Amino acid sequence: MSSDSLNPCKYVKNEVNFVECGKITSTYCDTAFALFDMMSHSFAASNSFTMKTMMYKILGWFLRRLVRFIGLLVYRIKVQGAGNIPSQGGALLVANHASYMDFVIVLSSVNRHVSFVMNADIYHRPALKWLLKGLRCIPISPRGGKNNFDSFNQAVSEQVNAGNVVVIFAEGTVTRTGQLLEFKKGVEHLSGMINGPIIPIHFHNVQGSPFTFRAGKPRVEKFTFKNLRREVLVNIGKPLLGKIQAFVLRQRMKELEVENFDLMLQRSKTLDDLLRAQLNINSKGSWKCGNKELFFNELNQRLAELDSALLPLLRDEEGIGLLLPKDENTYLLNLWLLLHRKTVVNINPEFSNEERFFVVNRAKITTLITTIDLEFTRFSPNAEKIIYTEHISEAIENGKGVHVVCKRLESFGKKVTSAFRKTTNPDQAVTIVFERQKKSDELKCISLNHRQIMSVILGLRQIYYFAEETCMMSNLPIHHAYGYVLEFIQPVLYELHVDIIQDQITAADFISRLIEKKPSLVIATPSQVRSVAELSQMRNIPFLTHMFTADLHPESHDIRVLNERGIEVYVCAGMNETASVFAVNLSNYQGRDIAGKMMEQENEELGTIGKPLPGVAIKICDEQMNELVNDMPGKIWIKSSSVSASLASENCQPVLQDGWFDTGLQGSINHKGFVRIHS
Repeated sequence: MSSDSLNPCKYVKNEVNFVECGKITSTYCDTAFALFDMMSHSFAASNSFTMKTMMYKILGWFLRRLVRFIGLLVYRIKVQGAGNIPSQGGALLVANHASYMDFVIVLSSVNRHVSFVMNADIYHRPALKWLLKGLRCIPISPRGGKNNFDSFNQAVSEQVNAGNVVVIFAEGTVTRTGQLLEFKKGVEHLSGMINGPIIPIHFHNVQGSPFTFRAGKPRVEKFTFKNLRREVLVNIGKPLLGKIQAFVLRQRMKELEVENFDLMLQRSKTLDDLLRAQLNINSKGSWKCGNKELFFNELNQRLAELDSALLPLLRDEEGIGLLLPKDENTYLLNLWLLLHRKTVVNINPEFSNEERFFVVNRAKITTLITTIDLEFTRFSPNAEKIIYTEHISEAIENGKGVHVVCKRLESFGKKVTSAFRKTTNPDQAVTIVFERQKKSDELKCISLNHRQIMSVILGLRQIYYFAEETCMMSNLPIHHAYGYVLEFIQPVLYELHVDIIQDQITAADFISRLIEKKPSLVIATPSQVRSVAELSQMRNIPFLTHMFTADLHPESHDIRVLNERGIEVYVCAGMNETASVFAVNLSNYQGRDIAGKMMEQENEELGTIGKPLPGVAIKICDEQMNELVNDMPGKIWIKSSSVSASLASENCQPVLQDGWFDTGLQGSINHKGFVRIHS
């Protein structure tokens, strides 16, 4: 008797695709008839199959349908690349491990019957063994030495070579930090033993759903109404044939992650919609500049006041320049312009008059908002409208119109650059950043849109949990992507209290401010990190728990000193072209796995800039754009939704090839995924 006669799917009428558009579709399956017919066949073939074997087949069929049903209740699953899984023949699916419910997502996404490789400690638990055996799981011991390793290879290869589809989670454990972990060598050995393709499969937006870990939280997420029906993207990659290194397979997985990020961002709300929704729920947090503090629950009222003063003047404007000192008015105006879908250029007050003229002219700014103190009017003959913040305050107080300095009225009909598009979409420019190039000292301008900024925000959210009302101290320039994203937008979205340092201060002043304000989170420069490390050797700093620092060449000694004193230092590497951060060095995670065994996840390697941020793929290439393997030095290329696809300067275009951005940096990546910058 053929195995098909024992397959209950043979008796299913109109078998359906359970993951089409993420909806549960109806099926006409006469379950009772199928089970009865299978039982009759089993008795007729008692010489070939035992009753126990038959019952496990029935149980497995029932459990797979039950798990699919549960998966489509818990998630809204969207699958792309389903055609990359062969309809017949063996294959090895290699998936990222984001949740203890990953097997549910696989069964809800893949139409073929699959077997899972899993931890033997969990498999042999009496309460779970019947379930896991019915789902055709393959138990392996992660601590059993070479013998168990060989048994694992043999069990998996036999299944694949027999024409079955086997799923393994190459990381070996569920990620606790949101980062993709190192891929174990087992997948590398298996690739040379199986007669079938290896197919990477990536799950995105799983974190936060039931039985996942949020970064910074020791316990799994439980079932709540908020985390049910989360949209999960399943990206099935192209089949890889032949022997493949674990490092290379991990690199392909990161590229699938980038594709998932991009797809999610295309379908998500724009940045202004997210900010407006956050402000409408009586948002907590504040910006504090000097002695003035602007609370987020007061922002709607302040924004409404600006509406009456500025909307009549700027209704038809698309690009606005801000030449302002760093204070609460600057942040409020930036927020108002963003919510009204304007493109803003924050001009560095330290620029010379010639550089200011260049910025206004290059960005095609027709309206400039500045202060009387800066006396910019006489140095900007190309600005058509100039509005002073002092006049805005007077207009709001007196209920009168804002006085405007106008120049060259005949040129009001001039068109602005295509970077300023009026309709709001993920590709609309939010801000244009101007910075000096280190080699030539010329100004380079970079246009950042909604999608690029949100990619960084969501990537950071995946690896670091910002507790509500966290007190953060920061000293970032708002005219760069770092300050605009991390100090201006991020606090509003995550309800942080930010103590903003307005000017560049000495290390001694920084320490005095730190002791006075007692923040739990600090964004610091490398020199400030060194000062805090020296302070921690002389006295306890119990209030400070985390520090973020941006540096391509981190000082390992200072970081080690702070880590030993319980202060976690996250080294972030970034560029304005990548909407600020593109790699982060987290702290190592130590805890227990689901079986109660001690485990450690390596997320920090001193002397490196860490691993690429979620949603960022990095590869090392030679001069001919050939990708190099782990630890080989070469040029660093980045692929991410956060990368600026166009620069707002005719003479300065990004180096892009097939979506990859040439950073101009030299470095290497090791087998764990840590990126090292070479001088």
